[in-house]
Amino acid sequence: MFLIDVVNFIIIIFGYWAFGKHSAAADITESLSEDQVPEAFLVMLLIQFSTMIVDRALYLRKTLLGKCVFQVVLVFGIHFWMFFILPGVTERRFNRNRVAQLWYFVKCIYFGLSAYQIKCGYPNRVLGNFLTKNHNYFNLFLFQG
Repeated sequence: MFLIDVVNFIIIIFGYWAFGKHSAAADITESLSEDQVPEAFLVMLLIQFSTMIVDRALYLRKTLLGKCVFQVVLVFGIHFWMFFILPGVTERRFNRNRVAQLWYFVKCIYFGLSAYQIKCGYPNRVLGNFLTKNHNYFNLFLFQG
């Protein structure tokens, strides 16, 4: 799930032009030099990063109720953002914004994996550093490598 969030983060970074009023031909260096970074791009970047941190914190605390509440809020929030707010900001309908569609598709995969995690629960035992279970030179060199 963390890797899917990273993929979505990369989609946002490389598809920045799809989350603002700028055209696809605009260069990110031009936008930054003119101090015209699209607000929707910045909001999506910050929200994506913060949801990654919250999801990781919930995983480390192993709280299923918190994960369930987070999932419901995230589902409603993302759908409201993608279908109502973003088209108004970018002046492009969702069905004409391919980058937003790709981001949404990857996020739906995240939703499915997250729902499966809620259903099955968090693992009771984590393998952790399995190379440190035995004490010999082979495990030492593998662990350091």
